[in-house]
Amino acid sequence: MYYGEKQLAKNTYQFMRVYNKRLDSINKAKEWLYEQYKDCKDITRLEVEIRRDKACFLTTEKLLDTDYIFGVCVRTFYPINHQFFSFLHLEDFKKVEETD
Repeated sequence: MYYGEKQLAKNTYQFMRVYNKRLDSINKAKEWLYEQYKDCKDITRLEVEIRRDKACFLTTEKLLDTDYIFGVCVRTFYPINHQFFSFLHLEDFKKVEETD
């Protein structure tokens, strides 16, 4: 699922996508990149693509700040699915970050 205009010429702010990363990797013959998830049927991936008109205000410090990035994710996806963020918390987000 895509949120926002995909064409860069029509949307220079931000673009969001939600998709099954496992299925995507199979379709692209890149399953080997995600072997650690081979036992998972589905892997939902949320992506926010920050484009020129928004990216020009970001600094390296902001991009490396977990609290800031979590805030961007919440502000971006919360209006789309309130229920999802009722159980996603900053502490959980930081745990995932530590395992990467």
